[in-house]
Amino acid sequence: MDLGINGKAALVTGASAGIGKAVALELASEGVCVALTARNVERLETTVEEVRATGTDAIGIPADVTDPKAAKTLVTETVKAFGSIDILVNNAGRAHAGGLLETTDKDWEDMTSTKLYAMIRTCREAVPHMQKAGWGRIVNMSSIGGTYPNPKLTISHGLSAAIDNLTKSFALDLAG
Repeated sequence: MDLGINGKAALVTGASAGIGKAVALELASEGVCVALTARNVERLETTVEEVRATGTDAIGIPADVTDPKAAKTLVTETVKAFGSIDILVNNAGRAHAGGLLETTDKDWEDMTSTKLYAMIRTCREAVPHMQKAGWGRIVNMSSIGGTYPNPKLTISHGLSAAIDNLTKSFALDLAG
């Protein structure tokens, strides 16, 4: 499939395994240079090599997206390596089991930092580069739980609803 993004540069968070890895490989198959980030350095390096094996340039940037300084570093390193950041895929996150009575404030804080604040910060850092270039795409990963929540995944699905709403708000704010 030709998505018309050959030669673009992307940053994918949570890219060492699962959906993030699959997204990075798909972008590479479209001719996109890919910056991948994740906490697990060993898995990240393995995935970077798999992306490079497609014939596309890739870099790995080990980072914990919950660090408030990470977003600036990730975007800066992506632009430094590829000259731009055209596509941002916010995929970092995980599911946290538990309903209201089984989850703690710490659980909520950790998940909100990973899934929501990291997304906001990374968008905030990437958007000025996209605006300057006159082109950009942002994909914020969520889940069907944002619309159809499971009471045993209260935090994850509550944050998915927030991600869905914020993504629409960002689009309305920035698309023009």
